[in-house]
Amino acid sequence: MKKLLEFLVKSIVDSPQDVSVEEEDEGDELILDLKVNPNDVKIVIGKEGKTIRSLREIIKIKAIKEKKRVRINVS
Repeated sequence: MKKLLEFLVKSIVDSPQDVSVEEEDEGDELILDLKVNPNDVKIVIGKEGKTIRSLREIIKIKAIKEKKRVRINVS
């Protein structure tokens, strides 16, 4: 899931070299800490949070297949 999120975010931001994803596995929950350039945060979140909501839905689909819960934090 880390690679999928990283790929999706790098394709929409202006500074893809600044994108990094940290993955923490806590049993049945997976926490993904997404770090982007401060100028790209508005792109990742999107208008009214639509972009980040869509990213979370895509990652959630993969998480369901792996029987995990996922949480994405943006910083």
